[in-house]
Amino acid sequence: MDERGIGEILLAGPQLMAGYWQQPGLTGEVLVDGWLRSGDLGRIRPDGLLEVLGRCKDIIRSGGKSVQPGEVEQALLGHAAVREAHVFGRADLEWGEQVCAALVLEPGAVVTVEELLEHCRGLLSRYKVPRQVHFIEELPRSHYGKVQRNRLLAVLGADMR
Repeated sequence: MDERGIGEILLAGPQLMAGYWQQPGLTGEVLVDGWLRSGDLGRIRPDGLLEVLGRCKDIIRSGGKSVQPGEVEQALLGHAAVREAHVFGRADLEWGEQVCAALVLEPGAVVTVEELLEHCRGLLSRYKVPRQVHFIEELPRSHYGKVQRNRLLAVLGADMR
């Protein structure tokens, strides 16, 4: 758990699996002292409810610091012009990864990248503010509604160079 109370969500109870069939190594990775490591990040809110913030593997490592895409997405979605946001890491030789965002704007909305970055600077630590912002018509999603990163990068294509 970090200084903000964010950590991996662990689950326990009689309804959970006992392990992977004939795979003790894999079982040992996900079951620790009877607790199932979910791979999800979360924190307990002041009202006592669990807030799920994203996946552990989705963390962007930039300049030795960890950035949770969900936190940056929430900041971007707080701007009236932004309808949808997807934040991801892009490989960077100097920083490890750069924080990047693909945004779908509300119909008829007009906003500049600088306006969005200024909005983020008021809500996020400097290292979490996106280095690149891409405006797209729609986020490519699977039939389950999950953003498909490979298709997104293909849509961004030349912008990613």
